[in-house]
Amino acid sequence: MEIKTFTYSSIFLKRWRSGSLPKEWQRKHPDIFDKDDLRIALSQPKYHFGEWFAAIHYAKKGYRVLVEKYLYQNHARKLKIIGRFFTPHKIEILRHPKPRHQAPDLFVYKGKKFFFVEVKRDNDRLSKSQENCFRNIEKRLKCKVQIFYVRAKK
Repeated sequence: MEIKTFTYSSIFLKRWRSGSLPKEWQRKHPDIFDKDDLRIALSQPKYHFGEWFAAIHYAKKGYRVLVEKYLYQNHARKLKIIGRFFTPHKIEILRHPKPRHQAPDLFVYKGKKFFFVEVKRDNDRLSKSQENCFRNIEKRLKCKVQIFYVRAKK
């Protein structure tokens, strides 16, 4: 697993929690964040900032990014994209990984290259169980899982 660390201004987090930043980012990046992503972000203002921050980082590098619930049937657009990279059997491995965890936060792809990203903000840390789960994903699905730490500037 590759680890990356980035910093953000505390102003961004304040704007996120007020709801203005998710609306701005969704407007600027409709190819990343759909209306359902925005609904989820606005309904849970304490969460999702790091995932959106990381998604924009990768998009600026020319990648396409899927956030939020990309393995769920009710997100047909995202699931169709995942289906271009994984067989139905491998999608089931992602839905029910061992040890039991949710799939990583982001699916990032460009052409035939793809990987997953787990985002941790500020004091959040990767658990041993998550680490084992992500190593298992790397081994069974033959793809990388990056850990993307997002920290407030001091």
